[in-house]
Amino acid sequence: MGEKREVPEEIKKVFKDWNRAATGTSIAWIVMVIISTIGSVFVAITVSFLAPIMVEFAAFLAAISVGLVNAFDMRGHARRHRTAWRILNAAMMRYEHGELTKEKLFEAYEKGEAVIMEMKQKIV
Repeated sequence: MGEKREVPEEIKKVFKDWNRAATGTSIAWIVMVIISTIGSVFVAITVSFLAPIMVEFAAFLAAISVGLVNAFDMRGHARRHRTAWRILNAAMMRYEHGELTKEKLFEAYEKGEAVIMEMKQKIV
């Protein structure tokens, strides 16, 4: 087997950025879903015997969390970044082992960008 080729720094940076975007958005989505679920259950259970201000605050948090999750399509954002990351990951591995040309590596990057841009076009 030949020597391992080095992936261009620009591609490595994008690869890390896409991973960070997918992971960060996934974590934010999970936190928001948990907050909205706990807040909703809390309101349903305590509405008759807790101070109104606490019930209102829990309802407010639940509503904001649900709104943010839906308004920004956090799950779709994370999924598209992870899909782009996977495309680039496979291409990087093949490039490092000499199974892919630099041109094909950049085509994989462009394909990943297209996956992400599909999400942005839906928002705009």
